[in-house]
Amino acid sequence: MLLPMRLAAALAQDYTVDRAASDELNDFLRKNRLPLVGAQVLKAPDGQKRLMLYGFVATDFGKRDAEKKALAHLGGSGIMVENRIVVRPEIGELKSHRSPTAASGGPASDSGNLSFDRVMDDIQRFGVKSPPGGTN
Repeated sequence: MLLPMRLAAALAQDYTVDRAASDELNDFLRKNRLPLVGAQVLKAPDGQKRLMLYGFVATDFGKRDAEKKALAHLGGSGIMVENRIVVRPEIGELKSHRSPTAASGGPASDSGNLSFDRVMDDIQRFGVKSPPGGTN
């Protein structure tokens, strides 16, 4: 299968990581309700940009929203995107880091929801796959 000329040319270029733009975009995504999404902005010698998105969201909408917000933040048009974000519905059931303990002075109750730290630990241990006995 032949790649379209523009795509083939873009893939053949030597890209370097634009660390400042990547860090700024990661901060932007976290401040805009996408804490498990990361981005890397790549730049070719001719100035052409490429965007790599990765991480986890709870819904397909979240995946599209992350891409839309990232492109808007970077100025949008002409940026090639590789969206490697994985949809994991269980992320939508995470409880907040804010504990009722701080507000009421009493012990925090465990509502049965997964914590952010637990999900991050599972992601690090098991990768994108579900843990043994989990559902995909």
